[in-house]
Amino acid sequence: MDTMLLLVVTLIILATAPGTPAADPSFIVPGPVILADRIEETGNAGIICADVFARTSVRYVSDPTERCGREDVRTFAGWRIGACFSHAQCEAVGHAEWWPGTRIAEPMSTSLGRYIADFTKRCPAGGEKPLPPTTWRGILASAPCDTDADCLRSGYHINVPELGFDRDDPDGSGPLPPQAVTPELPCGLPYRMVLRTFEREWRGRVIFSTRLFKAVVFEQWASVYDAAALRRFPQFDAIPPIPRPEGLDFDTRVRGGGTLPGGDMGRVRLLLERGNYTIAGGLAGTGLLVVDGSLTVNGPFTFSGTMVVRGTLTLAPGQRPFPRPPER
Repeated sequence: MDTMLLLVVTLIILATAPGTPAADPSFIVPGPVILADRIEETGNAGIICADVFARTSVRYVSDPTERCGREDVRTFAGWRIGACFSHAQCEAVGHAEWWPGTRIAEPMSTSLGRYIADFTKRCPAGGEKPLPPTTWRGILASAPCDTDADCLRSGYHINVPELGFDRDDPDGSGPLPPQAVTPELPCGLPYRMVLRTFEREWRGRVIFSTRLFKAVVFEQWASVYDAAALRRFPQFDAIPPIPRPEGLDFDTRVRGGGTLPGGDMGRVRLLLERGNYTIAGGLAGTGLLVVDGSLTVNGPFTFSGTMVVRGTLTLAPGQRPFPRPPER
């Protein structure tokens, strides 16, 4: 029996108006939207009509724009989307709406966010001394190689500056100004390259990979870009931070993990916490669903509202390895 997952995510998590500080991280992209650390489609499941944000990777079984009938549905990932590691690679295979290697955003409330923000004016235009010349050695998230061993053999283990600024100039020396240079951000968006080790699938088994991701401060980025600007310049988007469930209100909580029973939940604000969960099928609902762990969907599931999965969202049973990228 074919399995279909229908996610019509139509709301925005804790929407923050551009130009205002965010007490808690949120989307500023109009729905439909889904956010997870990693997204895996297998079998016949699929996300329908949602802009997708993954902190690490996305794997689709079939084209979500074909399932939706809209060409403006976009996917952003901090690392890879299918076999693509860069937007140019995705364009070459007919997916101009996919943006792998997208920078990630960290809230000002974290130690990383505060550290990056401390360098906001460390440039001549900001009137402060230059950035420190520290470097990291690692593999960029945009490097076109699969496993860490492949990347090492191909020469992608390199030194990069730890700190820098994104001016977000859409046309280089052309007439359009840098989008991220403002009176409050005279140097552009400060960023830090951060090493992250994450779990992923490779040839049917789970392994770990380590990559260098570019991190910016969420509140600074959100002060520059609104939804219209991001539709015009999707290359300047960022993967939002996944909000902590402690900052949200719920009317129903389930703890300990396990399989959820079928049925129509109606309108609900549901938190699935302290474990990993499975939906066997026959479940429907609207409202807010937050999973403080991973979620596997093995049967029909219809949800209209806002969905956040702090771990991996796996759609339908079975496993398939990522297609291997072309050799360098």
